[in-house]
Amino acid sequence: MGDVAVTPIVQSVDTSELVLREGVARDEARAEIAAYVREHPGSFPFDVAIALRLSPDLVGEVVEELIADGTIERESTTP
Repeated sequence: MGDVAVTPIVQSVDTSELVLREGVARDEARAEIAAYVREHPGSFPFDVAIALRLSPDLVGEVVEELIADGTIERESTTP
């Protein structure tokens, strides 16, 4: 299992003013997201999307893939 964690999204956020990068390949996005989470453990997926200027939907999908393959871990929300 991986040694980095991502905190799940707990609320919906307005993305209407988010300026996204266009044409980022999924593999490139996956590598960028994994690197960002390693450098910023506990990041919310939406924070990752803002920082990398990627679609929140894409980031959410890729985060789930990274969790499933053990690259990152889901951070517990219980105390």
